[in-house]
Amino acid sequence: MILRRRRDQFLLIAQHDHALIAGQMAKCVGNALFAPPVPYQAVVTAIAQHDCGWPDQDALPARNPQNFPAHVFETEPDVALKAWTASVEKVAGTDPYAGLLVSLHAMALAAHAVHARTDPLSDKDRQRFFKFNRFIHCQIEIQEQLRSSLGMRTDLPLRNGLAEPGRSPDEDLLLANFRLLQFLDQLSLILCFDELLFEQLGPINLRPGGASQSLRVDRRPDGTVRVDPWPFDAHRIDLQIPAKAIPASPCATDAQLHAIIGAAATETLVMCLSR
Repeated sequence: MILRRRRDQFLLIAQHDHALIAGQMAKCVGNALFAPPVPYQAVVTAIAQHDCGWPDQDALPARNPQNFPAHVFETEPDVALKAWTASVEKVAGTDPYAGLLVSLHAMALAAHAVHARTDPLSDKDRQRFFKFNRFIHCQIEIQEQLRSSLGMRTDLPLRNGLAEPGRSPDEDLLLANFRLLQFLDQLSLILCFDELLFEQLGPINLRPGGASQSLRVDRRPDGTVRVDPWPFDAHRIDLQIPAKAIPASPCATDAQLHAIIGAAATETLVMCLSR
């Protein structure tokens, strides 16, 4: 769940809807500087569906310590792991290459959680990191199976599921597509949260196996998000996303929160990207 504040309301945006926005942007990638994604449909599918395991979790969100709906960065590990697992399974079941990209993305999120650890660890921390590490090892096995089904090499040394650049054309392409997924995921989050979560994104590859480029991001007073250098084939991209508006008031119980969300009307938010 993504929370966006509007005066005395919260606007709730589902994780899967945020991913669908990233998928719409993926269809626009490609110009004189940046190559379009290849294989096109598999990469667009991966980017659009990378959070397809979240709808069940977003339908009944938990509360944070302030008794507001918990947003994505406040998600409990068990909830995130369940959603990541479902996302990988659903996408891999329809497209192995797209599934490989989603698995790499989910594994990177879990690895980030593990690397962000601070000592000393409590018993709860140890249990949490054990679950993340178990998930990572499971994804490594899934990725090897998907690579085999795609005819990709499985004898190369990997770090976080990816080979060093220059080891294999297939792996260079996979790295470029993974970086594109990461970039568009974060850019969509910036649009949905209505705040500048990151001032620099990437790097993403100009061409698979070629040079990479970080991208600068800023937000104009009217809310338009600007990206430089510009990786898209249009000068401006207008996007729409559904959201539910609820009062920005604490809820005493999960049941109360879920009832309020269930009764809330859905509205359409308009967002804009420009050079």
